[in-house]
Amino acid sequence: MKKIQPKPRKGIKTVLIERIKTKKFIGIALIVVGISSGVGIWKLLEEGAPAPSGVYVINNRLVVNGQDFIVKGVCGITTPIGEDPSTPPYYHWWDDPSNYTTDFALMKEMGANTVRTYNVKGISREALDCAYNNGIYVIMTYWVNSWADLSDPSVRQTMIDEFVEIVQNNKDHPAVLMWGFGNEIDHFYLIRGPEDADVRDWYSLLQEAAQAAKEVDPDHPILYVNQEITEIGDVSLGADDASLSAVDIWGVDAYRGSSFGNLFTDYVSRSSKPLLMTEWGCDAWNGTTGTEDQAMQASCDHSLWLEINNNLVPDGPCIGGLVFGWSDGWWKAGSPSSHTTTAQWQNAGYMDPNMNEEWWGIVALSPSGDKQPREAYDDLKNLWSSST
Repeated sequence: MKKIQPKPRKGIKTVLIERIKTKKFIGIALIVVGISSGVGIWKLLEEGAPAPSGVYVINNRLVVNGQDFIVKGVCGITTPIGEDPSTPPYYHWWDDPSNYTTDFALMKEMGANTVRTYNVKGISREALDCAYNNGIYVIMTYWVNSWADLSDPSVRQTMIDEFVEIVQNNKDHPAVLMWGFGNEIDHFYLIRGPEDADVRDWYSLLQEAAQAAKEVDPDHPILYVNQEITEIGDVSLGADDASLSAVDIWGVDAYRGSSFGNLFTDYVSRSSKPLLMTEWGCDAWNGTTGTEDQAMQASCDHSLWLEINNNLVPDGPCIGGLVFGWSDGWWKAGSPSSHTTTAQWQNAGYMDPNMNEEWWGIVALSPSGDKQPREAYDDLKNLWSSST
């Protein structure tokens, strides 16, 4: 009788690689198994496994289709002169191909890889196709109404349902980088919400919405953007990592001038989640001299990106940044057909403390509507071509 030699047992890593070489890859399985067995996703890819088709947070890195990804991006899509996205009939950029086509081409030209949106309810597939064809990933944000009563169960459920619908409708598009739920609600809810507004209602809603989105789409991270880092990690508010277990990435909008100061070291004492700098920058109107000052804007944006770059993972908590903003917003103060030069608020952290909401773009709009890159655009283009 022929002696049958027992087959050697295969480790979980070997079995996994064999299976994903012969079967369609299911992204979440690789990540769960890889992490639980102590095998990094990059190591599995070195073994010949196909790249996972999804976006994940692994060891605080943002991993896109199997590759580490650093966000080098911009905030917003151009609102043409005379249009207004904040009042009826509401301008929707995704219905204007002649506008977003030139935007995405300019973003590609400067080396950007990401655009952050603020409201994508109703976004067209054609617009996402155009972004993807230009190498631009999209942060898909659901706009949360900060005037609403976030303690009302029916209001909460409506927001969750609308968010999940956006996720369901767009989760398979390759341009999607991550999902965002709200923007600076931690700040604005207490100002705009009901008289007895409690920010704990917001953070619990955020967790519920993120959980619901993950049930539909486990293959993209969930982002929430706070105004500054003051509340991040606050257990009493439900703003700590444990309370927000379904939120993968903290976004922070920070306007401290030409330096973030101790923001990064302060952040790591508050959270172990990766950090995305979702708004930072400087306006191009010098209210002190009463003139456009491209050099001032470029210098500030240059310094801020260098600090972001110096705090990238794995040495720091940061996975990149999105400069605010992409192009000037003529609609933000007064008539959308005129370019206001009066300051809307003051910020002593800047060389010129007069903050003008209509002049934050690294791309200017001429009176005829032409898009004209400013010095900051060219400077970031150079920095992004040489950074990690």
